[in-house]
Amino acid sequence: MSYQNLAPFDAASRRLARFGRALGHPARHEILLRLAARGPLPYGDLKACIPMHAKTLSRHLQYLVGQGCILGIPEGARTWFGVDDTRLARDLVLMRRLVRKLGKKGEGEK
Repeated sequence: MSYQNLAPFDAASRRLARFGRALGHPARHEILLRLAARGPLPYGDLKACIPMHAKTLSRHLQYLVGQGCILGIPEGARTWFGVDDTRLARDLVLMRRLVRKLGKKGEGEK
C-alpha cells in the first residue's frame, strides 16, 4: 500500500498513521520499551541489550527517528537514542482517541 498522497487527511490522521507504521514491527516495540525503561542509551549499549544484527538495529533506529518516536543525539563519535517524550505523548493521545471511537462504534453494534 502506498502512502504517497496523504494530503487529503488532517495532520492528526497523518501523524497517527506514521505512529502506527512505526509500531508495525516487534523489534521497534522492543527498542521503544528499552529506551522508555532505561532512558537515553548510546548505540553500543542498545546493541548489547537487544539481540539483533547491527544492521537491522540501525535500520529500525533510523526508522523510529524518521517517524519522530525517538531522538538520535550525536555526541562525539557516538549517537545516543532516547524516547521523544513530547511526541510520544501526543501520539498516544491520538491513539487513545482512535481506540475510544472504535470502541464506541463496536458497542453500538451489539
